[in-house]
Amino acid sequence: MFRRLLAACVLFVFPTVAFAQAGGPAAIRFQRYDLDDGLPSADVLSVAQDSSGFVWVGTKDGVARFDGARFQAWRHRPGEAGGLPSSIVNVVAVDADGAVWAGTARGVARLDRVTGQFVRVAERALDEAGASAVASLVPHEGGLWVGGPTGVFRVTPRGAVHRVTTDVLRTPELIAVGGRVWNRVSACWLDPDRRACLPSGLPPFHTPVALWQEGASVRGLVVSGDRMEMWELAPRVRSLRTIPSPAAETYRATAATAETVPIPTQNGLLLYRPAWPSARRLSVADGLPGRDVRATLVDRQGGLWVGTDRGLGRWSPPTPAFRAVTLDDGLPDGRVNGITTTPDGSVWIATNAGLIHHRPDETFRLVPGMSGDEAGFNRAAIWQVAPAAGGGLWLGGKTFGLRRYWPSTGRLTEHDPPRDLGVQDYLAVRHVVDRDGQVWVGASEGLAVRTSGRWETFPVGPGGPPSTVNVVHPDGAGGAWVGTDAGLVRFRAGRFERVPEPVGAAIVWHVTTTPLDPDALWIATVGAGACRFEPATGRSRCLTTADGLPSNVVHRIEAGAGALWLGTDRGLVRLNPVLLTATTFTEADGLHGDVVDLMSSHRAPDGTIYVGGPGGYTAFDPAAVSVPDVDPPVVLSSVRAGDGPLDRFVEPGETVRLARGARRVEVQFAALDYTRPRRNRYRYRLRPLETDWTTADGRAAEARYAALPPGSYVFEVSGSTSAGVFASEPARLRVEVPPSWWERRAVRGVGVAL
Repeated sequence: MFRRLLAACVLFVFPTVAFAQAGGPAAIRFQRYDLDDGLPSADVLSVAQDSSGFVWVGTKDGVARFDGARFQAWRHRPGEAGGLPSSIVNVVAVDADGAVWAGTARGVARLDRVTGQFVRVAERALDEAGASAVASLVPHEGGLWVGGPTGVFRVTPRGAVHRVTTDVLRTPELIAVGGRVWNRVSACWLDPDRRACLPSGLPPFHTPVALWQEGASVRGLVVSGDRMEMWELAPRVRSLRTIPSPAAETYRATAATAETVPIPTQNGLLLYRPAWPSARRLSVADGLPGRDVRATLVDRQGGLWVGTDRGLGRWSPPTPAFRAVTLDDGLPDGRVNGITTTPDGSVWIATNAGLIHHRPDETFRLVPGMSGDEAGFNRAAIWQVAPAAGGGLWLGGKTFGLRRYWPSTGRLTEHDPPRDLGVQDYLAVRHVVDRDGQVWVGASEGLAVRTSGRWETFPVGPGGPPSTVNVVHPDGAGGAWVGTDAGLVRFRAGRFERVPEPVGAAIVWHVTTTPLDPDALWIATVGAGACRFEPATGRSRCLTTADGLPSNVVHRIEAGAGALWLGTDRGLVRLNPVLLTATTFTEADGLHGDVVDLMSSHRAPDGTIYVGGPGGYTAFDPAAVSVPDVDPPVVLSSVRAGDGPLDRFVEPGETVRLARGARRVEVQFAALDYTRPRRNRYRYRLRPLETDWTTADGRAAEARYAALPPGSYVFEVSGSTSAGVFASEPARLRVEVPPSWWERRAVRGVGVAL
């Protein structure tokens, strides 16, 4: 009955789903931070980055410094002289010397790195000029430009305050770009010598909303009515082109880059990138923390920070080499179990809902006869799809065993291994390989191989594989390496041979080879990492998180462009098989997700690698994927010596001296890579007390030492990015622990004499 149903169903026409064209904007996902993460207030008003790489956030309840792991906050304290004039910090800015400034509802303050406190600046002069309510602040040429409800003011390096403009209708919005300062509201440049705002040359009713420097010119997005255009504003003034954009009620000024142009509004964020055909509106539904966007920042890594009325968010633009296909693109089912390609450019995807055809015209088709509605959920679930020699595709079912599908005719045929391998209607096929005249089938109940049309089966148990067969890797000599739930075994001459541990005992999901390492097999395991196994010697070495992998769960390994590509449950890893260095890519880099599933990878004849998992699949040319060359700065976020106060401004290379009798040191550190900060990794030690490194991740980026003997120490810490790239040199901090009076040599000598 089931076979007749399949034959009948292939006659039906199934609807297709259009796919967003390549090059269009993919789904955008923000990392979100709020009160639970330590943000002093979810009402974010400003975002800036200092010269060390810290991100500073102005909120309605103080200003905070963020290192990727923790927020450290400063607030106004009523009754205290100095400090922040108000906890409502409307703007945070950094000057050319790296000093951090805060513009508040009641004045301006500058951070004193020696004391670690904010110091009020020109407090009386600003108050007398009616300029203490600060909405915009730009450090410039040793002085300050200050914008507020009563106009624009210039604060000279000596602290004098001069009114430049009077804007009574709208509060000025100031942007620094190209060495000059722009007042967006009045569409003019601020001149510190003339203390005036000079016309920009834009036509009337043309308002800039984003400015950036591109080469020697200053460019901006300019709004006129419902029309948005890109203009050059310096050295020439001219319209360049129209930018299709959704309308917005209220724009806020922002500084941008040539690669990423964000425009804050009260109803979300407008985002434009040169590769996109138009600007795109983002809302809470797209992952923004809040609807009202008050501030944006493009950091040095190219990440976009967005401050809203409901918290802070960061988006990392995807790596161009990765092309993710997800439910957002129209993929009918995101549970990708297996994947392959055919010479016509089609991608075939095995899912729990059936077989999906991703056609060259970028449309999707759920193949008739294998959908959940037609065959029942369990009957439709496909675990494997693989090319069949002579044409067609092999399909390995979760419960229906082995089938062969002919795309040209839509015909589906059964190819049952003998019944002694299990009840065919419930046989779970995990791997199919059709190579050199043999068809290998790895299944829940054992191994089957078809040679010259004749099936031979080897059920799990004595004389067969030790457990469920997950992968078969033919050796080219009539045998195969077989990965099972009980380890790697070799099959030859009809017999199974166990191999030594650790690969002989691990759960094995994939086996591959690479020309760069011809004497070895590379094994993907669940729990033991990625293992290199030498068949000639029986020796193996497994690479784990201690060697830079993001996880010890490795599901797939594909070779390409001089590297091995490891699919794990925490990202895709590029492994150099010679140097054994690992670089991790995640959803933040443009993948479909962080998980590459158990059976879901494929290397096409043209070298393209496909990996899939929950949420979709990703295709990439391994030669086009560049390894991040970021040398992450490792900073000391804070140091506590003994029972003393927390010092938040200790630079690497400095010396910390404990008080006599103090024996405790606590150091918090961070590698300022914000892509996936919790996945940054660290190794630290205190020499000469420790020679081996202690490892930590972004969730525990601190070291604590107690009961230190008197002496001189050097604390060393090295950090990596979320991609696994470690800093070339560790940051160092000298620690001096003086002896107590009774521990000094002279005192001990007196004690001995007595």
